[in-house]
Amino acid sequence: MSYWVSLIDPRTNQCARVERHREGGTYALVGTEEATLNVTYNWAPLFQAALNQAFQYLQRADPPSASLTMDTNDLGLRFLDRKRGDEVVPLLRLAVNYLGVERSLDYWAATKGNAGYCLNILLRWAIQHPNAVFEVH
Repeated sequence: MSYWVSLIDPRTNQCARVERHREGGTYALVGTEEATLNVTYNWAPLFQAALNQAFQYLQRADPPSASLTMDTNDLGLRFLDRKRGDEVVPLLRLAVNYLGVERSLDYWAATKGNAGYCLNILLRWAIQHPNAVFEVH
């Protein structure tokens, strides 16, 4: 099982265009320029911990982040659903710093680095397309 995460350009209602990549559990053999990523559920607890910690940190900041709200249904990667790129950049930055980006040779391994590397991809896309909106299925 897995998530599908896409970043949708609001002008075209299509996936935003990004640098060609072959990331994810399922990917195009020759790569794709679409901002879409298949992500294993194996990393769900890591996303939950990192995003929750980042959110809590932002809420304690001075001033607190007013643009983001989270409840227990939002925890984890699904928190990004229907959020604009610019809304989640600070959150993703903190989560990537917490997890790191050192990947395991085993894509499926539930390691901090694997999860952080994934969030770092999403962070780059959010910076590149601040008005685009995430869809997480």
